[in-house]
Amino acid sequence: MRIVTVTNQKGGVGKTTLVCHLALAGRERGLRTLVVDLDTQGNASTMLARDAAVARQPGGSAALFAAAPIAPTLLPSGLHLLHGHQWLDEVDQRVGLADATRVRERLQALPYDLVVIDTPPAIGIRHLGPQVWADLVVTPLEPNSFSLLALGQTLATLEEIRTIRPGLENRILINRFTRSSGQQNRYIELLGAHVPLTRPYLTLRVAVSDALDEGVPVWRFRRADRETRETWMELCGGLIGG
Repeated sequence: MRIVTVTNQKGGVGKTTLVCHLALAGRERGLRTLVVDLDTQGNASTMLARDAAVARQPGGSAALFAAAPIAPTLLPSGLHLLHGHQWLDEVDQRVGLADATRVRERLQALPYDLVVIDTPPAIGIRHLGPQVWADLVVTPLEPNSFSLLALGQTLATLEEIRTIRPGLENRILINRFTRSSGQQNRYIELLGAHVPLTRPYLTLRVAVSDALDEGVPVWRFRRADRETRETWMELCGGLIGG
């Protein structure tokens, strides 16, 4: 089993879009794939289930932190889902990091080849725990001053987690990149001076979100240009494949 956690302490950087594409890429490769949505907004759940009502139901990913049986929902796409919902805030209030660490064993006991986890932006057990469980943590960043300022805190958190998980791998991913922006290119240069950046960079494309609205990854979206399709397929394949 490979566990991939997508996380960033800042919202609005494209985490959920990446989670959905990684999961769909895994399914296309014939991997038994589980999506764990730990965000109270449940956007990944809504996108993948194509049903807004799923994020208004209790249960789902909260079962990972309780004695309750873990019962993922099978979606028409063939993905399995532990959905997110508003009651997940209670997890941060009642679960400690030591208890959350043991969730990795519960996940590994499930019959999946790939687990993809979406996390909330706020620091808490639902943000930290999934990084402890992961084999790979993917941190998408937009090339701007806010990402540069937050990077130190992100890396410090990962170093703390490596005291528990020494083999943890991390990839820093540039998302929503505009090639013609000199300012963005300067920020990428500054970021790259501190950490290795994963290639290819993901450019800002409306087709990516439009594809998910139709329930398909962008490489299956008829209105996406060839470069966008190939870039997303290459990136997602590399991340889930190790």
